[in-house]
Amino acid sequence: MLYIKKFVEKSRKYATLLNLSTNWAYGYMHPVGLLKTKKMEEKMKSLFLNITQHNLSREQVIAINEIGSVLVGYNEAFKDNDFLIDNLKNSPSAYNEIRDLVKVFLNELFSFYNRSVEDGLIENSDTMYVHLPIGSPAFNFKLAYEIGKQPYYNFENFQFIFSHTEKISVEENGVKTSKFVFSHFIEM
Repeated sequence: MLYIKKFVEKSRKYATLLNLSTNWAYGYMHPVGLLKTKKMEEKMKSLFLNITQHNLSREQVIAINEIGSVLVGYNEAFKDNDFLIDNLKNSPSAYNEIRDLVKVFLNELFSFYNRSVEDGLIENSDTMYVHLPIGSPAFNFKLAYEIGKQPYYNFENFQFIFSHTEKISVEENGVKTSKFVFSHFIEM
């Protein structure tokens, strides 16, 4: 729990700088840290591990709060493994390196879940949502393949999810612009 407490302080400063309302931002994890409030502690039933390189939108954070999750970023979850963090950000291109990265990722994923149980952040039967993607499409394909075939990993408490967005196009003065708006999470 010590690592959580250190990041709570940093996150509150970050939330204040961005004028984030703790009414919707409790549990918000930015690479800077975890914002944790009393309300979140009361409804904490799962972990939401954001493995994307993107900051979450307000709508995503609201959806995460609705499922009662503690939100953690991969920089915090894998903070002791610089190799993994660096290679998730800049995926290797050789097949054997991708295969090895997937194995390291899965081992770290289970280690983080177990540490979270040991630290009392969640119960052993609680769900950990793993928000993908990160890395290259080849990494994600190999990850999905390995998850499907691994008999020695128990994924019972893991739910892999992706964000679904809707494209909204607007034409003003003959200029067409598009933006993507979060719609919902897709559970795999």
